[in-house]
Amino acid sequence: MKKLLRLSLATLAVASLLGCWKTTVTVGQGGNTSGTPKKDEMSLFFVNGLIGTSDTNVSSICPGGNATVVVQRTLLEVLIAVGTVNLVSPNHVTVYCGEEPSAAQLSPEQLERLVQETDFEDRLVDAVLTQAN
Repeated sequence: MKKLLRLSLATLAVASLLGCWKTTVTVGQGGNTSGTPKKDEMSLFFVNGLIGTSDTNVSSICPGGNATVVVQRTLLEVLIAVGTVNLVSPNHVTVYCGEEPSAAQLSPEQLERLVQETDFEDRLVDAVLTQAN
């Protein structure tokens, strides 16, 4: 009995160590991974990851377009997967947002030169009509 318990624990330890992984995806300029994440949650998948229950829409979480997404399977998620024979396969998703792009700043001289261009009014009207559509 004691031998079977040791063998089971050793098998579980080896399976746990072999199953941990991490994937990092950088979007745009990336996010500040040392800061507070905008999203930090466990996502559930079933049947060895073939069926998922959640999507992570990075553009809605980080509207500035700069993010770092970290998807990993920690020891806890591995233990859940091993305990359910991979019928439940959770992953941990963390999203860090970067700085949003700032608007261009024009000096008064640059603004005056821009307005004095001959086709400025035409471009302005085109831009307003494009935004309206």
